[in-house]
Amino acid sequence: MSSQSDVSPMENQPSEDHSLTVQGSKPIGNVGSTTVEWAAVSPTENNLQKGVTPTAYVHALRRHWLLSGAMGVILAGIVAVLLWVLLPKTYTTSSLIKVAMQSDSIVGDERARVYAPLYEVEKGTQLGLVRSPFVLQAALRAPGISNLSIVKKRKNDIITWLKEELRVSYPGNAELMEISLSGDSPSEVTKLVQAITDAYWKESVEKEEDRRRAKLAELERCYSQQSEKVRKARSSLSALAETMKTSDREAVSIQQQAAVQRLGESRRQLYTVRRELRQLRGQLVAQQKAFERLNEIQGDDFEVQEAIQRDPIMRQLLQKESGYREMVAQQERVVRPGSTSLSADRFSRQFQSITAECESRRTEIREMIQKAKQAKLKEMLADLQVRVDVLAREEKVLDGEYLEQREEVNQIGKSSVELEMKQKDLETYEGMLRQLAGGRETLKIELSSKPRIQLLQKATDPKTYDNPKIRMALTLLGSGIGFFIPVCGLVWWDVRKQRINTPDEVSKDLGLNVIGSVPIIPGRAIGRLNAPGRKNQLWNLRLTESIDGIAARLLRNAAIEESRVVLVTSAVSGEGKTTLATQIAMSLARAGKNTALVDFDLRRPSIDKAFQLPLDPGVSEVLCQEATVADVVQPIDFPNLSVVTSGRCDRLALQALANGGDALIFEELRKEFDFVIVDGSPILPVADSRYVAQHVDKVVMSVFRDFSRAPRVTSACEILNAFGVEELEAVVISSGEDSYGTIDADVGA
Repeated sequence: MSSQSDVSPMENQPSEDHSLTVQGSKPIGNVGSTTVEWAAVSPTENNLQKGVTPTAYVHALRRHWLLSGAMGVILAGIVAVLLWVLLPKTYTTSSLIKVAMQSDSIVGDERARVYAPLYEVEKGTQLGLVRSPFVLQAALRAPGISNLSIVKKRKNDIITWLKEELRVSYPGNAELMEISLSGDSPSEVTKLVQAITDAYWKESVEKEEDRRRAKLAELERCYSQQSEKVRKARSSLSALAETMKTSDREAVSIQQQAAVQRLGESRRQLYTVRRELRQLRGQLVAQQKAFERLNEIQGDDFEVQEAIQRDPIMRQLLQKESGYREMVAQQERVVRPGSTSLSADRFSRQFQSITAECESRRTEIREMIQKAKQAKLKEMLADLQVRVDVLAREEKVLDGEYLEQREEVNQIGKSSVELEMKQKDLETYEGMLRQLAGGRETLKIELSSKPRIQLLQKATDPKTYDNPKIRMALTLLGSGIGFFIPVCGLVWWDVRKQRINTPDEVSKDLGLNVIGSVPIIPGRAIGRLNAPGRKNQLWNLRLTESIDGIAARLLRNAAIEESRVVLVTSAVSGEGKTTLATQIAMSLARAGKNTALVDFDLRRPSIDKAFQLPLDPGVSEVLCQEATVADVVQPIDFPNLSVVTSGRCDRLALQALANGGDALIFEELRKEFDFVIVDGSPILPVADSRYVAQHVDKVVMSVFRDFSRAPRVTSACEILNAFGVEELEAVVISSGEDSYGTIDADVGA
């Protein structure tokens, strides 16, 4: 390779499949070169649910618009041809039946207002009758129908087929009912439709006419019976009116009110007499009890004493008794004790005689008082008995009058209720009779007028098949669906891959710090990057500026954090990590930094081919202690840049790498170089870069827009975090829409 100072012989150049390559070498990591045996893949790839936004479908369509469009055009053409050829020619025949809202001879505006709300129900009823099983079976029994091929094909399910295929409708929601059927034989379709129309007419319309005539006969019979009921009701009402001498409800009501008033007065008088009679009978019983007790008890001493004081004889006797008592007392005081005196004896005998007379008179007075009381009680008892007898006779008379008047009131009430009931019955019978008469007359008029349902057009053989516009529309619709099936399928398949669509998704959705973006250069411009011409120089300048921007970030970080050993890797192969590592190393070398590019992709080395260097000795030999670091560092024709190839990898080299053998390599390289750029293997397929990541200062993930998948990148980041990587950043390989300046769309030859 010849040395160049301004433009490096190794520039990032995308191939036609969007992979980054080195000028003059074979493409590295072609898109789709993922046919490697995967090692431990984090379950995050299967579990990550990336939020699907409408922009994801737009980017998926952008990636596959050409392929999906071509496949859609091909499939649309195939579907269109098949539909146009395979869609059968069908013939449709129909018959027309008028279902009028009302009959002409009956209907006025008033009748229209009555039937209009029910017209939709009537139309639905007729539609259901046409498609009813008994009408369809009657049509199939018509002569010649069973021999039709259209019937023979569906002998077992002809009724079900007719229900599905027979179309009965009201075009324009008018009064016309259309019965139509489609098929490939116009004559057979016509016969079948006409048979269905005739069966409907016989089974529905004519039978409905017969039912109406039978209904008229039934109305005539009911009218006669109701007339007889009206006649009997009138006769019964007349007889009752003669009995009551009036048929006026108001007069009967006045009679009833007067009788009720008389009944109330009689009841009041009866209750008054009964109350007085109860009182007198109580008094009579009490006086009788008093008379009986009068014979058993003596008179009252106070009453007797009063009578004695009023009796003159008794007063004289008492005075004599008092005088003799004093005389006796005086003699007893004068006569000495033990001696006798004739005068004292005489006074004593007289005193005793007077005392006996007083007692006898007192007894007579007591007996006189007793007899006077008895005589008075007898007189009172006699008087009470007379009054009781009089009131008892009056009660009997009043009770008879009350019963008669109550019977009269009951009779008037019953007659009034009966009169009212008979009048109500008569009104009901007459109302029903009027209804029957109206219905009978209405039905007579309807039977004599034009029927509401009329056959306007019989089924006729169709002259041409159905509208070809329908076949054209179906063909266009099918071709459109055929076109969109592969488009939608590819877009859906691509969206499920959850590819990276924009650099912003890497930082926002995946949480990685994006330190730069490398443009994707069209394959037709790769070979002319160093050629003269404004467009070629613009592509070359854009690529160089993007890489230099990434290198500037690394230089700044190295000055602050001493991050001088950088591992460039990716989630899987084909994401441009090798080219990215190469270009970063070259950019650092152009910046005057002594840089080493180390190929640690031991299983699939490519740095040696890019720089046309021998494969060994290299990293594998150092790991196996077959060479030193100084032996494997190879200078190239590029200022400040040295390359360490991978060497020939074997099982011992991989074991040494797993045991930390790479740490010694990085220690030696740190001493000799300002920067060490390591091209590592992909993270997910193998574990090599996981071991290397533990001994570097920073890891840069290469993310290829439209190829890298978000779940895989996330899984790789989680694995690196698990191995203790703290400095993890990303570079997005994408189109140049975010770059400064413009470029013509046509990169001409």
